[in-house]
Amino acid sequence: MSRLLEGVRVVEVSMWGFVPTTGVVLADWGADVIKVEHPEHPDPARGVMTSSWVAGRNGVRFLFEIFNRGKRCAAIDLGHAEGREVLYRLLESADVLVTSLRPDARERLGISADVISARFPRIVYASGSGLGPQGPDANQGGYDLSAYWSRAGTAYCVTPRDAERPADMPAPGFGDVPSGTILAGGIAAALFRRERTGAGSVIDLSLLNAGMWAMSGELTATEAIGADRFYQGDGRVAGNPLVALYRTRDDRFIQLVMTDGDRHFADLCRHLGRPELAGQERFTGQAARREHSASLIAILEEIIGSADLEYWTKALEGTSGVWAVVRGPREVPLDPQVVANEYVRVRHDREGRDYLSVVSPVRAIGDPDVDARPAPDHGEHTDEVLLGIGLSWEDLIGLKVAGAIL
Repeated sequence: MSRLLEGVRVVEVSMWGFVPTTGVVLADWGADVIKVEHPEHPDPARGVMTSSWVAGRNGVRFLFEIFNRGKRCAAIDLGHAEGREVLYRLLESADVLVTSLRPDARERLGISADVISARFPRIVYASGSGLGPQGPDANQGGYDLSAYWSRAGTAYCVTPRDAERPADMPAPGFGDVPSGTILAGGIAAALFRRERTGAGSVIDLSLLNAGMWAMSGELTATEAIGADRFYQGDGRVAGNPLVALYRTRDDRFIQLVMTDGDRHFADLCRHLGRPELAGQERFTGQAARREHSASLIAILEEIIGSADLEYWTKALEGTSGVWAVVRGPREVPLDPQVVANEYVRVRHDREGRDYLSVVSPVRAIGDPDVDARPAPDHGEHTDEVLLGIGLSWEDLIGLKVAGAIL
């Protein structure tokens, strides 16, 4: 059985994390993804133009690896007339062009949606932007920290009310990775439509829109109830003590998510060793628990705070309602459920140095499990890619001398 997108060729003109994540997901699904970079000014995520993308303990450029594994790389100068013609030649064999360049840059380099769609009517043209293709800020740059985290309302809503400053974004690429995955899904949908109609598509996803999509429940709820936030910002949902965070004796946290309290409360009380609580009139029924929520929260805080996390992990096993331990990033890969589903893998860069990598979140059951190639060196596959589309060695030498390719 072939992988989902086996035989699909994707040309990616992008940098940093958002759209490169799209390329990783498409490569995981079997597509041949060719990353196009400038011969002299490659993707800044390689670390050559910024000090913030540090290497790991063994020298692995782990962020570049997770955003670019599985791809080939061709170094082509799109600002050079001959380089642009090389890209057009490459697009003759491509199904998808995906880019993170801003509209003004795409126009200047001759790869705007209008130009590409007119020349290649079957191609799927996908752009990932910071703030969307229309409006006064369409040509303004955007990162997940600015557009997804700050501007879309996420930082505001996860910050406790008594905090002195908004919460920090919890992970590098926190908005890039889910947004890139959404864009990959849009590309797959556009490819499906092309199979039905023969026509290409122009699609766009912005970090701002993706962030708002993630926050859509909050944006809708706050408008509906006329409040500045729906969740309380203290780990609790107003009026429901069974959807709340509780601290254990050893300063760990357990998240209860028992929205259907009438179904789960009695069973929870048994697992907590306090079955008599379920029989108290003030806690019988959702309305009563809501009315006396402060009292029940105080009781649950006392109970759960009386023992360590290890004790509660065993005591709550088999509870009918949903709960989870709040885990740190060093613990997550060791979770038995993560291990059983192979959600993390040890991968290797081109020098054979290892790093931990999370697998992309959609896999077709039964598809062959193929290890992704390491993230490519700058221009590593230029000759291979261009020879593969019919250029000769003489052509390549001429283009290299002209400075159009590396």
